[in-house]
Amino acid sequence: MFMAKVSIQLAIHLFASLMLGWPICAALRRLRILDQPNQRSSHVAPTPRGGGIAILLVIAASSLLMSRSHKDDLIWVAPLVAVWVGIISLVDDVRGLSARIRFGTHIVGALVLIGFLDFTIVGGPMAKLAEQLHLPSPLIQLLMVFWIVGYTNAFNFMDGINGIAGIQAGVGALAMAAVAGVGIGRWDSAPVLISLAVSGAALGFLPHNFPKARMFMGDVGSAPLGMLLGFLVLWICNEHGFQLFIPLAMIHTNFILDTSVTLVRRIARGDRWLDSHREHFYQRLVRSGFSHTAVTSWEGFLLSIASIISILVARSSTTVQLVTLTYVILMWGSFFAIVEYRFWKTNQINNRSKI
Repeated sequence: MFMAKVSIQLAIHLFASLMLGWPICAALRRLRILDQPNQRSSHVAPTPRGGGIAILLVIAASSLLMSRSHKDDLIWVAPLVAVWVGIISLVDDVRGLSARIRFGTHIVGALVLIGFLDFTIVGGPMAKLAEQLHLPSPLIQLLMVFWIVGYTNAFNFMDGINGIAGIQAGVGALAMAAVAGVGIGRWDSAPVLISLAVSGAALGFLPHNFPKARMFMGDVGSAPLGMLLGFLVLWICNEHGFQLFIPLAMIHTNFILDTSVTLVRRIARGDRWLDSHREHFYQRLVRSGFSHTAVTSWEGFLLSIASIISILVARSSTTVQLVTLTYVILMWGSFFAIVEYRFWKTNQINNRSKI
């Protein structure tokens, strides 16, 4: 019965996002909101940018409907914050904004979201976490803001080839709902329902962006999705227990590791790390001669493995979860090592051909 409801909900959000995509794509073309290719781009033709509007509209409409039967204010506050971040990001897509404004928007959004989490429950997940870590609650809240802002930007940085962000959001959010459902036996809590809405909306957008990109998600889609996904990890934990944190974080290991390693590498080299580039592992694989379809398919395949593992260990002990997390990190690390070798080999061949 629960699975039937989950399937129906996913299908409704998927269909709505898919249908909205066509008129939004046409409107973006008419308004000339196009992503022009440059030396750092992974595309060669001007392509409408801002398709994430469809994803946001579906999530926002769904949250308003669900808020009628749920008392948790976050069921409408979280999507509302995402819409606000999306509006600022749309301006960035069209006119361009400074990094200070973008980061400021993300920080304010994260502060609002964390402010609405109910940390006052005596004996609740937040109180237990603070007690176990021997840290004051304000410090934990600050770390949570850092997590949300960090993942928001990681997701934004990783949206660089066809389908990769849509698959991460679609498969990832569905896996997060499953981790919560399996872990605590409930599929009707507010964060689980929002996770399903995010998953369906993202999967519905995917045919417009993968395997061929008729339009891009844009920052209007990637920034709010990153913020929602990052916050949903904390929201589910606060609702159902922080024992779910490791399985939930495991789902996002790829984006976290890729962004972190790339950032450290660029800082160590003395590069302007905020500047656009093509040095993420998935971009290096594309530059090595693989198609967007091949790279995104491999990323999606490994994401699916990590997601299945996270669901299987949702009710396991912390020790088992940590061992499993180590395995998932090694899996992605091995993939990145293969990418680096392939990239080095391609450069060697290209350098020989120039001699």
